Amino acid sequence: MQILLIIKLYLLNSVLVTLMLAFSAMAIAAPPVLHFSDITSGSKTGLGDGLGSGAIVTIWGNNLGDVQGTSKVYIGNEEAAHVYYWGKADGSKAAGPADLDTHHKMQTISFSIPATAADGNVNIHVEVNGQSSSNLPFTVRTGNIYFVNPNGVDSVDNDGSWSSPWKTLNYIGNGAGSRLQAGNIIYATDGVTENTTFAVRYMKATAETPYAVIAYPGAKVIINAPSGAGIGNHIVDSTYWHFSKLKITTNSTGIGTFRGMRAIANEITNYPDGCADGQSGAISGASMGAESSSGITALGNYIHDFGCDTTSKLHHVFYISNRGGTPLESFELGWNHLSDNKAHHALHIFDEGVCGDFTGTLKVHNNAVINQVGVAVGVASGAYNPPCLTMPVEIYNNLFVNVGMEIPSCSGHNNAISLTRKETLSHVKIYNNTLVGYGEPGNGVAVYV
Repeated sequence: MQILLIIKLYLLNSVLVTLMLAFSAMAIAAPPVLHFSDITSGSKTGLGDGLGSGAIVTIWGNNLGDVQGTSKVYIGNEEAAHVYYWGKADGSKAAGPADLDTHHKMQTISFSIPATAADGNVNIHVEVNGQSSSNLPFTVRTGNIYFVNPNGVDSVDNDGSWSSPWKTLNYIGNGAGSRLQAGNIIYATDGVTENTTFAVRYMKATAETPYAVIAYPGAKVIINAPSGAGIGNHIVDSTYWHFSKLKITTNSTGIGTFRGMRAIANEITNYPDGCADGQSGAISGASMGAESSSGITALGNYIHDFGCDTTSKLHHVFYISNRGGTPLESFELGWNHLSDNKAHHALHIFDEGVCGDFTGTLKVHNNAVINQVGVAVGVASGAYNPPCLTMPVEIYNNLFVNVGMEIPSCSGHNNAISLTRKETLSHVKIYNNTLVGYGEPGNGVAVYV
């Protein structure tokens, strides 16, 4: 009887465990979540690649699935015209150069807007296993779509279409023979390589109708800048440019800022066998009476191996400042993957001199900073006439691993989070951050005020 009782209990427990496990797997199936897109507006026709209809949009999120399967992506109530990629955001050629899988565990989807999409303000969402995701706002509007192809021709005889593309990004930066207008989107196809600064000259747009330069799905697009910036705003005159899925190698600045710029899921690293150095950064800009540092959005960028042991302590990973004396719109740094950088300080918020300050909340969130020389995030200032910085700052949901490292040209900056100087009067909220290892042994401080 005793043995029989034990067997019955074992069988009962086995069934119970099986049922509980099955129930738990159903209960913890997380719904899909969308975080950001490369562009926030575009046309629903005019693509011309033989696959889609309108602008190609790329979105990033979690719990989207590593393959599409039966899942679908919608803009408004209409299903995408064509899905180019659905899978891990692993930095592969198919997914785009930003590794947002290793630490963020994100997936990415590239799709074309259908011709049946409603005009005006709509939402993008996905449906995965019967569950609907959160929404991303999008505006369906008019605007031409152009292409750059390594086999194209930079000439007014080419119209920039899929079948008659232009050849170089710098032809775009010079207006493409006066063809370009605000609201145009330019896709660079596989093999486009610029071996000098991609300079944008005197081309202004608006928040509603920006310019955009984006790598076509599955394309490897490279800007090599042995001297000067990878992407440069000539005389800081151009405004509202969006850049996405481009790889930039540089010995200096990766991307110089534009007013209203979106830098989304780009890869920035040292020029081959070189060393990024100077008084700037991977994504950097200082407004000196201009507005090139106003309203910057930098999301999902992969910045790695940037700088070296001799990099100046004045060269940083992110460095956006306002020294023009007039307040500018705050910026947002989110979901970026920063690893093994010797450019000093990762998420660097610093101003000095004739400070202009920022308006609105400055947000630093969901970034992964791994093996970083100097602080992971700092807020500091030094002004002729304080105060310098007064805008609210929120630092949240970040992962900081092995930060506050030192090299010969950078010592004494071995804290994880640093808030300093009497000219800084910002209210700073720090919450939901994870810190794993910081500072040289015995010297590092998690949060230094």
